[in-house]
Amino acid sequence: MGLFSKDTNETCPICGKPTKGIFNFKISDGSKICKDCFLLASIDAPLLLHQSLDDVKDRISYRQSALALLDQFNASRELRLGNGYLRDDPTMHKWYYIPSSSAKPQSVYDYSEVVDYELTEDGDQITKGGVGAAVAGGFLFGGVGAVIGSNVGKKKTRNIVSSMQLRVSLNNKYDSQVVIDFVPPHSTIKSDSREYKKYKQQAADAVSFFDNICSRADISHPAPATTIQTPLSGADEIAKYKKLMDDGVITPEEFEKKKSDLLGL
Repeated sequence: MGLFSKDTNETCPICGKPTKGIFNFKISDGSKICKDCFLLASIDAPLLLHQSLDDVKDRISYRQSALALLDQFNASRELRLGNGYLRDDPTMHKWYYIPSSSAKPQSVYDYSEVVDYELTEDGDQITKGGVGAAVAGGFLFGGVGAVIGSNVGKKKTRNIVSSMQLRVSLNNKYDSQVVIDFVPPHSTIKSDSREYKKYKQQAADAVSFFDNICSRADISHPAPATTIQTPLSGADEIAKYKKLMDDGVITPEEFEKKKSDLLGL
C-alpha cells in the first residue's frame, strides 16, 4: 500500500471511529487511534509510539475528569499573561492556564501539584521559587518563596528581548510542567518599550500568583523541617534592594519606594 492509501477497515480501539488516511496515530502495539482521541489524550506524536493502549486510555480518562471540573470552576482571579490567561478557584484549590482565548486548558491542577517555578528572559534565569523555598544565595523578589538567583548580577544587558517564560514544574503523573510565554512566539520587543514593561509586570503578577499557591500548598502539605532563617534587619533589606537596583532588576523608583516602606516614611 502506498504512502497516501487509506485503511478504511481500521477503527480506533478507543472510540470505534474509522482511522482514515495518513493522519492517524500509532501506539506501541502498532494499532492506530483516531485524531479525536489523539487530541484528547494530548500526547506528542513521537511519545505516542511508546504508549500502550491502556496508557492512552488512562490519559484520556484523566483529561476528561480534569476538564469536567471546568463546569464547577468559579474563577475568582484571572491574569492576562501574554496572549493567554491564568485562572484560579481558591475554594476548589484549583487553577489552570490557557495559551489563548480560543484554546482549552491542558488540564486543571490542584494547588498541591505545584512544585516550583522559574522565570527566564532569553534563557537567563531571573527568579525562581516554590514550595518550601528559602532565601539562600539570592534576594527576595515579591512574595513567599520567590528567590532571585545569584546569577542575576551576571545578567546580560539587552536592547532586544525575544523570550520571557515562566516554567511551572508539577508533581503530576501526566504533565511535568506548564510553560507560560509572555512575549508572543517569533516576536521581539525593545527592553525600554511599554510592551516590555507590560510583560515584566505580568511576570511579576504571575510570580506572586504561584507564590501564593505554593504558600497554601505548604500549609496543606508541610515540607520537612528546615533551618529557620534569621530575619533581616532594615539596613540589610535596604542593602539587598540596592543591589537589585544596581543589577537592573528593579528601577530606582521601585528602590526608593521600598526603602521608604522599610524606614516607615
